[in-house]
Amino acid sequence: MTTSQFINYGVYFPIQVWKNRDGKKYRFQQPKIFSTSTTYEFYDHFIDSEKDVPVDDYVKVKDEYFLDRVVWVINPRYAQNVTRGFTWLYIFHEPKYPYNSVGIFSILNVPFKISLNTLYDGVSFVAYQYSIPGTSLMCFIRNRFRKIKNVAIVNTSQDIMHLEDEESDLDEDDKKYKKYPNFLPFPQNRDVPFYKIKIPDRYVFAYVFNEKPQSIYWRANSENICIPSNNPKDYYTLLDCVYNNVDKLAIRNVYTHTNNEPLQTLLQPPPPKSKAPFIFVILLCSTLLCMILIAVIAIYKKKGL
Repeated sequence: MTTSQFINYGVYFPIQVWKNRDGKKYRFQQPKIFSTSTTYEFYDHFIDSEKDVPVDDYVKVKDEYFLDRVVWVINPRYAQNVTRGFTWLYIFHEPKYPYNSVGIFSILNVPFKISLNTLYDGVSFVAYQYSIPGTSLMCFIRNRFRKIKNVAIVNTSQDIMHLEDEESDLDEDDKKYKKYPNFLPFPQNRDVPFYKIKIPDRYVFAYVFNEKPQSIYWRANSENICIPSNNPKDYYTLLDCVYNNVDKLAIRNVYTHTNNEPLQTLLQPPPPKSKAPFIFVILLCSTLLCMILIAVIAIYKKKGL
């Protein structure tokens, strides 16, 4: 690396989504690790990032894949600093033709330590686990081996999934509701009856930005999750927001994906009643008794008794 090259540490991080013309394969591509400018740079085509690609494969890949969109996430270099409300994902690629993204998993669920200083044949990034303003749902459909079967980015009515039926013995009604994941918030899913909605555990959900957020500040929402803000009175950096809000969580020894403030209110006993009114009454009574006693003594003295 020369002195003219940079590593971009910007919080917002772009990911290219390349799509195969058959509509069944995707390739998620991160920017160049080292850049000649302070902005993010991509290869003209993702295949240019691969080494030792046979000429025939190179030509086919360039012809078969097109750039579908660019989404914005959180830079994976901050993955170990942002935890609440975020998910750290890793997508690995096929190292040979057709060079598509074949699998995805959450790094936090991997039983071994992954170093940020190691280069991998894939892309990692941080995204929100929950919907926040300005984000869209990215849903990865995968099999039991964590291999990607299909991807949906839910932000327009045109983003319609077309999955092949996995069971040939389905009746026509079931096939209609199994044509795409019917739990996703597509317009065509509005009339799906609740008993037809099925959400297996083979999905990975992430919320991504469709465009680079213009917000330069950060604030914590009601769940103590740090989100972009335009208010200069808020935190100047994401890390400042995280460090100043994680310790505000209630019931830290119980993890329920919520800050537990309402639950904490219910579990806490009522505050002890103040003894000040009781003491005040005693003092008042004592004072009155003293005054009465003094008055009685004065009367007796006046009468010469």
